[in-house]
Amino acid sequence: MNKDEITRPFKKFRSEDELDVVVVVGKKQFRESSAMLQLCSGYFQAAFRSGMKEAATKRFKFPKKKPDGWELIMALQEPFSQTKITKENVDLVLEWSDELCMAMGLEACDGFLYDFIKDRYVRCYGSEERKEFLETHDCLSQSLRYNLPRTKEKCVEIIGKILGQKPTWLTSDDVSKILKHLADDDECREQWWESLQNNFLDAKIVDRTEQDMVLKTGIIQQCIMSKLELLKCTSRR
Repeated sequence: MNKDEITRPFKKFRSEDELDVVVVVGKKQFRESSAMLQLCSGYFQAAFRSGMKEAATKRFKFPKKKPDGWELIMALQEPFSQTKITKENVDLVLEWSDELCMAMGLEACDGFLYDFIKDRYVRCYGSEERKEFLETHDCLSQSLRYNLPRTKEKCVEIIGKILGQKPTWLTSDDVSKILKHLADDDECREQWWESLQNNFLDAKIVDRTEQDMVLKTGIIQQCIMSKLELLKCTSRR
């Protein structure tokens, strides 16, 4: 199948006769195809199937959103689109993809962030540049918020390696983020707890209930920071 054959159905969706829906984003109006919207968005599928008021009037409003986000997300739906997901726009793509239940958009963001982060450990570990590690924290937060499995797996792996092999990299802010993830996410706890315990805790805490209790107190962060200072002093000698 050549390019023209692939793009022909999408061109039909953009024809004047097919633009049967008005989407108001902020104060700007966009004419769209209901067929196209349902094809790419679970939100619009559900709206038209359930008979929502907006589906009946064919007028959807997103008053708190900015028009450039809608323009971006729709441009990405075009086959062979020149618009690409970048580090600068991925947050916006994730936000809209999540709100509109666009599974392909979330999957594309997951793939982009995975590729962006996958070699971070090698570079940050070798170059001593903390920026690389901070970006891993950011990507992990995105993966947990939007359920991005590939990105999450890679970020958990990278931070686990830092915990196990380069603990002196950690700052108080890093420790706070790590402890929050340990409290909220089972996979993070499974992958990180042993390294955290071996490097920073004197007592061995295996029981899940005891771990929960320790994580709820501020004592564990104090213990980790005290041990971290000792490790940093030792590494400077």
